[in-house]
Amino acid sequence: MSNIYGVSGVWFVGLFGFIHMAAARHPPVRPQFLNIMKKTIITAMAAVALLSAGACSQSGSSKDNDGNRSETYTGILPAADVEGIRYTLRLDYGSPNDSVTGKYDLSEAYLVADSVANDSTGAPKYRDSVTYNTRGNFIVGSGTGEQAGISYIKLVPDATSENGETLYFLASSDSTLTLTNAQLQTPESTALNYTLTREK
Repeated sequence: MSNIYGVSGVWFVGLFGFIHMAAARHPPVRPQFLNIMKKTIITAMAAVALLSAGACSQSGSSKDNDGNRSETYTGILPAADVEGIRYTLRLDYGSPNDSVTGKYDLSEAYLVADSVANDSTGAPKYRDSVTYNTRGNFIVGSGTGEQAGISYIKLVPDATSENGETLYFLASSDSTLTLTNAQLQTPESTALNYTLTREK
């Protein structure tokens, strides 16, 4: 954004200087000429500022040409038989005014330890052994009873998905989702991380 302002500022300053020079050569029209051109420059600068601010206001979500919102969450969650599962979850909301339903795409890549460790740290490397892709519909809901006030997302896979399991995620913040069970209960162990983070 700073580059936009920098280039625009230089261009406008140069144009303003040219206007003063041109007006000085034609004294009879100088006041009217300057007033018209000043208004034109101010309007153009305001338009550039609005466009720049709009380009920089998107954080954590994106919109398509129709204004529909989408969000992507990623994270590596623990698993029993492998080193972890890399989740990539994309939520596509139904319309610009719809914040509770839409379509989703979920990729689950099962990670196994590589035989070669990282040269710099000696920590183990991981590679994808198998990946399952799921798509379907999602619903944003609110808990009841003991879970009252809790917001969650329910993923319902379609018939063609590789994994037919319905998943639940707690909206633990505006940028994180936590995998939970159908009763919206999180794992008791705090040592394990079941949270996905929204991409910036």
